[in-house]
Amino acid sequence: MTVGQPDGLGQIVDLGRGVYQMNGTAEAAREIARMTSLHTDGAHLGASVQSQQVIAIVGKEKDFDRPLDRMGLPVERVDIAIPPPKSKVAAAPATPEAKAKAKAWLAKAAELAGGSAAWAAVKAVEVEQQSTLSMQGQQVELKSRSTWVFPDRKVTTQTLPMGEIRQGVDGAAGWRSMMGQVQDDPKALAGVREEWERSLWRLIGHAGEVEAVALAEPVEVGGTKYAAALVQGGVVRDLTLLFDGEGRLAGIGYQGESQQGPARFELVYGDWQAAGPVQYPRSGTVRVDGEVFVQSKITSVKLDPVVAPDAFKKPGS
Repeated sequence: MTVGQPDGLGQIVDLGRGVYQMNGTAEAAREIARMTSLHTDGAHLGASVQSQQVIAIVGKEKDFDRPLDRMGLPVERVDIAIPPPKSKVAAAPATPEAKAKAKAWLAKAAELAGGSAAWAAVKAVEVEQQSTLSMQGQQVELKSRSTWVFPDRKVTTQTLPMGEIRQGVDGAAGWRSMMGQVQDDPKALAGVREEWERSLWRLIGHAGEVEAVALAEPVEVGGTKYAAALVQGGVVRDLTLLFDGEGRLAGIGYQGESQQGPARFELVYGDWQAAGPVQYPRSGTVRVDGEVFVQSKITSVKLDPVVAPDAFKKPGS
């Protein structure tokens, strides 16, 4: 589960979501209890509430310790999964003209950033940064270091006031280490692949492969309007490219998961500087549904660093 660039920024947003994200199953169980005035029961079959009239069991049936049919009661299954939210991006006709305009915008942005060939030649990167995470009226200062071998091997270390968190993906599976506890992270592999899809390393390094449609109207982020193009296909929903007046790729927007559920994420880059043959942003601001969530400063960028063979290995494995 990762969110955006510069590379460490994705991990910071993921941290906020991981720590504060609501537990949908537990919320559903509490809502059922409230609506039916039933008491919470401690049965083994997931989160449940019961009375003389009904037993409501919330959870994934495959995770229950015995089949529901063995309860000796009629079973009615109800899907309470939250459907994907509606798109927040205005639809644009995928005309040849709109596609050509988007391709020209991205080609110019790639040229301003050092050229697609220079970006594509980079096979790994190490990024260090300092960030401020704002949430629920509070701010948390943290540092992070990430090593990424493209596209799906990555390890990130985050240092916070309460301790250190490490997250890793070895190309096949993910893990997370926090306060001395190491756990598998089943969603990490898909998350880092999504991060690759919306990363500058793909969007600029493989600009010729990106299919997008120019939007008729500009997109406003933080009081600034940007020319915008909607990327077609892929797994990142509503991935939108933002271009400033000089033609630089100024940021991206997309649909993701916040601590409150589905939300619109917008990441604006700043302070582009040379990193070897490419121009790389040294600052970034992430907004979630229009509110500033993360502000980061990149303190170090190393292209194609030497990476130990076991750098992405799960600790203790």
